[in-house]
Amino acid sequence: MLVSVSTGVYYQKSYKEILDVLKEAGTKYIELFFNDAFYNIDMETILNATFERDIKITSVHTPLPAIADKTGMSEHIWMKKAQILAEKAGAEVVVTHILSQKKKGQMYSLDEEHKKNIIDFNRMDSNIYFTTENHSYLRCPSFAQNPEKLLEFLEETDTYLTFDTTHYAPTGDIIDGFLKFKKYIKNIHLSDYDFKNQRDHQPILEGDLPIERFIEILKENNYQGCLTLEYDFDSSKRCTHNSVEDQIYILRRNLEWLEKKLG
Repeated sequence: MLVSVSTGVYYQKSYKEILDVLKEAGTKYIELFFNDAFYNIDMETILNATFERDIKITSVHTPLPAIADKTGMSEHIWMKKAQILAEKAGAEVVVTHILSQKKKGQMYSLDEEHKKNIIDFNRMDSNIYFTTENHSYLRCPSFAQNPEKLLEFLEETDTYLTFDTTHYAPTGDIIDGFLKFKKYIKNIHLSDYDFKNQRDHQPILEGDLPIERFIEILKENNYQGCLTLEYDFDSSKRCTHNSVEDQIYILRRNLEWLEKKLG
């Protein structure tokens, strides 16, 4: 089980600054998230930057709907870009959930297009798992917010999931969630949840989720997919660690804790 860190930990820094912080924190593997810092950087530049820092890309995440809106590029195009980068980097997972589109002030659901994309890309002759992701809050209602509807889709299509702990937390117990979806999970977005302050994407062991027991369950079930720390240090509503030095310390401490727990 490889432990990686999402580059989505920041979006207000440059891509070089983000990679430098992750390197300093001892990160060996990353999920390359096409967020504000990366979506307009060409692939060879990204690959060279990670190679120079001895960081390997293990998964690729398409941008959030707002960036897709801004670029005018469909989820299909972004999935193709993610596939190309994943193939070049030797990554096995692509994560995507462009589930809505905003046009002229109106919000439109892209659920059916998204489902078709997941099915079509997974039918290709490829070694990459194209995963959808579970959610709780979205700007437009979606099947991905409903565990039963999401499970039904995965069962009917035999496709794959990135299981997000902080997204599942308002829905139910994350251990029950993992066991419900485990057959289809190829990647886990791991973070904590602070129920009192309603803060999601918290560093592990700083919220209310049973993270230690969750890791034990992964080991007991011989989970072999990616385990990706997905934090948000740029959001003042989410982040309680204000300095970069503290953030590096938290990442390093979490990575070391996971390495010890996973053996």
